[in-house]
Amino acid sequence: MIVTFVRTAALVCLTGGMAVAKPRPPVEPAKAGLDAAKLAGLHAALQKFVDDQQISGAVTVIGRKGHLASFEVVGQRDLEAKKPMEPDTVFRIASMSKISTAVAIMMLEDDGKLSVDDPVEKHLPEFRGQKLIKELKEGPAMTVTLVAPERPITIKDLMTHTSGFNCSLPAGFSDLYGKRNRPLAEAVAGFSQHPLISAPGKIWKYCGPAYDTLGRIVEVTSGKKFETFMDERLFRPLGMKDTTFHPNAQQIAPLAIIY
Repeated sequence: MIVTFVRTAALVCLTGGMAVAKPRPPVEPAKAGLDAAKLAGLHAALQKFVDDQQISGAVTVIGRKGHLASFEVVGQRDLEAKKPMEPDTVFRIASMSKISTAVAIMMLEDDGKLSVDDPVEKHLPEFRGQKLIKELKEGPAMTVTLVAPERPITIKDLMTHTSGFNCSLPAGFSDLYGKRNRPLAEAVAGFSQHPLISAPGKIWKYCGPAYDTLGRIVEVTSGKKFETFMDERLFRPLGMKDTTFHPNAQQIAPLAIIY
């Protein structure tokens, strides 16, 4: 499933417009067009979050106009082991992966491989004939009335969280996001068998499975595994060498623990 790990040093170097292998650029608020006096209070503000035990630690970066304006490191990345946050701490960015997934979709539209107005079923036939729940009667003998939606869901619906998906996991997939042990093709096939709970394009509901479905569309239209496409077309060209779906031992070593 879609979960990305990112090393902060890579993002810092991107902010400064430099290759990852080069040293981090100096902090120069004036060249970034920002007020150094106001930025000076950021460290204390972040430290208060740590002292109040709202967060274990943080690494923050502010860049503008090709210059680094602020770089702060506070707290710990592993409380039990008393390991401090470091400038190159690796973080699990979870749903921030949705941003890069959306970029991948737009790249493929630029390539002429898809349109965001395409019905999802054009690329994923398992969604053909998907029904909409018209009426649900609770009780000992629960009944569900299904109808055909006015139109099928589109790629744009998935991207804007207006697909009408039932965003809970289907039967047999309850441990999917815990174990993450199924390929996108298998997980998305399961999602397709859930009837919609609202008409496509009508109601906004934040939905992780919608973005997993977009990841599968990337695979089908590009002919590559999702993580391969992201690495070749997005992460490596941007110099994000430590942004990955499958961190190795070296990348895991500085990983921040989730609390």
